Amino acid sequence: MTIRVKIRHDRQIICPVRFTRAVTGAPQADAPEVDDRGFAMGARQGTWGNSPARGAMVSIATGDTVRVRLLREDIDATAPIFMTSTDTAVVEVVEPVGGGPLPADGVFKIRGVADFANRPVSVQARLGDAHGPVIGELEPHVFNLRVLRVVAHLVSINGVSTARTAATLTTLFDEANAIWRPAGIRFLYGQTQTRTTPVNGFSVAGQMTTTMNAGTPGHVPGANNWNEFSTIINTNVRANYINVYFVRQANEIRGLTYANDVARPNGYGIVLVDGADANDLAHELLHFLDTEGHADDPVPATANAKVDMWARRRLMYAFNPYGASGIAHRDDVGYGNIARGSLITVKNTPNTVEANDAELERARARSLNPY
Repeated sequence: MTIRVKIRHDRQIICPVRFTRAVTGAPQADAPEVDDRGFAMGARQGTWGNSPARGAMVSIATGDTVRVRLLREDIDATAPIFMTSTDTAVVEVVEPVGGGPLPADGVFKIRGVADFANRPVSVQARLGDAHGPVIGELEPHVFNLRVLRVVAHLVSINGVSTARTAATLTTLFDEANAIWRPAGIRFLYGQTQTRTTPVNGFSVAGQMTTTMNAGTPGHVPGANNWNEFSTIINTNVRANYINVYFVRQANEIRGLTYANDVARPNGYGIVLVDGADANDLAHELLHFLDTEGHADDPVPATANAKVDMWARRRLMYAFNPYGASGIAHRDDVGYGNIARGSLITVKNTPNTVEANDAELERARARSLNPY
């Protein structure tokens, strides 16, 4: 059958396959999110080098083997597809052996061999055999693992403490680390180092009260509307650690932090409520590592907030859970009903499109000096 294609403005790319996360549901360290937002690579960090690849990007920690799924969009299900690496010193295809043919579920495995500066690599989908024509490309980036120390605080407010314990926080940090593993960052939490941190004189027992939102009673334009937050993150601080404070509840937020280049009294600490999950913890950690904005922030400032499905797949979407739309593919973007995704963006699209992009780039840079 003949397929006729009319190219518009010299920008159209025909790609019969695409790449996506290998699993659905909860994040898994060996099944990273794929940054598949368009084909243009945009601006690139200097050490990433220029690449002729045009397509999705994914991150891997050095030495890790991860699963990615190839989806057939416009190609017969029986057509044999093989996966090959353009530079096996950077990334190698582990399964299927010999690169293919791919199994029916489209899942293949790649291993991050080494973290090189200015040495881009592509994993190519080839039709027929390992030497066939390229019908799709995935660009992986490999990152050496960096371990960042965290200390948890079990906070009591006017005598009412968080319900969390040092033991239950182990699972929370393990699940957050599953999101961060492909970025080559691990947050090291130790139960025995957990601190008990009392604060008193707050408005409501057990609650951190803020008035950040204009609609919250007591909000004063231009004033410090987060005094209780500032008090918490400046209490019982442990130097040279990321200090995470767990409180019973808050009136406006599930989690709150500022990037760690924001000076005290409002910077250098994270607050998380008992109702928050590991995705919320991972989200606040990304804020801490120098990401101020959210994936749904308007760009430009006069525009409507983003409602695209991919925005809800991003860890930096503002809401978790988000409001139901009644549209199936928006209400479940791969993580469960109205559950925010865990994509830490690898691409850096133009600022006119996405002002808060290149999250992994900034997080990796800040992780060199995180405390």
